[in-house]
This record gives sequence, C-alpha cells and structure tokens, in this order.
Amino acid sequence: MVVEWTDTALSVADKTLIYTYFTYGQMQADKLRSEFRKVTQRIERFPRLGPVEYHIHKEGEYRYIIIFKILKVIYRIDNPEHISIITIWDCRRNPDDLENNVSKN
Repeated sequence: MVVEWTDTALSVADKTLIYTYFTYGQMQADKLRSEFRKVTQRIERFPRLGPVEYHIHKEGEYRYIIIFKILKVIYRIDNPEHISIITIWDCRRNPDDLENNVSKN
C-alpha cells in the first residue's frame, strides 16, 4: 500500500505547521507534525479507517481522519494499492466550500 501526499495537501500542511509554530510554539508544531505522520501510517495499514466524506461529490472514495478536533486529513482511495492524501481541512470552515477546494489530483 502506497500513501502519497498531493502537492495541495503538502502545501496546506506546511501552512498549517507554520501557523501553529508562530501561534502556539515549537512544541505544538512538533505534535502536529507527528500527528500527520501517524495518520499516514494508520491510513497505510487501514485504508478504510476513516468515515466517508459526504461533502465531496466527485468520483472516487473520499474519506477523512480528524486530528486535534478541528483538522480533517482528507484522502482518496485510488485503488487497493494507492491512496492519495488530498488536503487538510479546518473543520471551522464552511463544509459547503470543501468540494470547491478539493481538486482531482
């Protein structure tokens, strides 16, 4: 099983880490980075662990895992051997905007 972060997901993760660092400090940024790694490992072992993301109406099986109560790591199961992490979504945002922010990578 291969889990690949898309360019969009990497960019959003980097921005989130930078914001976390400057707002909450190095320790919280390190915790968030560690959570990103853990989520990747969990998805790799158990691809259908996260619930289906019903706010995305595009072709494919979109799922998510919540970290720190406010961030969704949204991923797509492309085939039995490949998963793409699509984006990181702040749950405080309007869920109707989610589909517009997810591009088919």
